[in-house]
Amino acid sequence: MGTLVRSQHNVPIQVQDWNHEKYELEETYKSYILQCCGNLLRNYRNKMKAKYYNPYNIDEERLCHRPPHLSDDDWRWLIHFWGTLEAKAQKKEDRSEPNRIEMFALTHTRKDGTPVDDHSKKIMDQFKQLLSQPEGTSSSTSASFGASTSVASTYVDEIYTQVMGPERHGRVQGYGFGLTPTSVFGSTSRRRSGAILSTQLENDQERLIVAEQKFTTATEDSQL
Repeated sequence: MGTLVRSQHNVPIQVQDWNHEKYELEETYKSYILQCCGNLLRNYRNKMKAKYYNPYNIDEERLCHRPPHLSDDDWRWLIHFWGTLEAKAQKKEDRSEPNRIEMFALTHTRKDGTPVDDHSKKIMDQFKQLLSQPEGTSSSTSASFGASTSVASTYVDEIYTQVMGPERHGRVQGYGFGLTPTSVFGSTSRRRSGAILSTQLENDQERLIVAEQKFTTATEDSQL
């Protein structure tokens, strides 16, 4: 989501305080943000289940090992839910985050589907031209770059670097702060999208928990 807010098309620089500004979010971005929130929630629950639920064999033991940030009612509900046939039958969904080419297209395209400027159009044309070569697939030539699973992640990274240039020292274009080329690509400049998503989710989850705790504290103080 850092890429979204760093785009001046989405978030103009010349705004002093967004608390006093009306902000209309395009439906395309809403879907992406909701997907990220869904991934965060699933990751949040999975981490709790692995740490506080799975190590114990009976619900009585699980109730005695409630996560410190959950209420008794919430923890009791989760224990009951995880024990249902519905929860046990659920299959893990593979919802991959957009790759860097898709993110560039997403953040540099207007609502009507046209690029935000000539420079962005030139870059996206280069992406499409390279993706249409034999190493890709026929579906990868879509103007919306919406076929990330049909194109090898390493191939997408190579194309992105070819068009946008090499990474700056200690930074990875399109992945925001905190991730270095080594942590993203490994020593051989290769990665798996699941590792990147896991790192992003863990960082975002920590910030989400802190924000929730601050909000809860502020709400309780205002009611005193």
